[in-house]
Amino acid sequence: MNKIRYFLAIAVLSLLTIACSKQNALEDVELSIAKLNQFNSTFENFYKDGVIEGINLKKGEKKDANSEYNQLKKLAEEYYELINRINSNIKEDKENVNKGKKSNGYEEKYKKAIESKKDEIEKATDLFITNLNILNNYSEKDKIIEEEIQDFAEETTKETEASNE
Repeated sequence: MNKIRYFLAIAVLSLLTIACSKQNALEDVELSIAKLNQFNSTFENFYKDGVIEGINLKKGEKKDANSEYNQLKKLAEEYYELINRINSNIKEDKENVNKGKKSNGYEEKYKKAIESKKDEIEKATDLFITNLNILNNYSEKDKIIEEEIQDFAEETTKETEASNE
């Protein structure tokens, strides 16, 4: 009985994999825009207080998988996975053509989808880049502050040691 269940589970997973691997350029573009917009709105919500919780952990602090930073990171990773899938679909189509097989037209459909969604893509991408720059600057700012504090502590230690001598 367990073998039958395992077989059915494998069959269902195989069918889902085949169904999910169907290439639809317009859907892929719409999903990537939706993921960008989800990242941007989540970022806006988290950054209302001017702080992204979990971005710079101090020594001894544990990583929280549900921190604001990790949630944003996961959304960005999902977006990049979509872009990688699009690139893989284009590459696969080109390889098929090089092997003498018929093109499925994915790249052409992708270019048309991009053109039809150009304004949405530009708006979402510009905001995405701005938000990533804020995260990057926030992270670098904390590193610089930590380095300055460490330098200050070292200078203070040296001055204290010098005055004790």
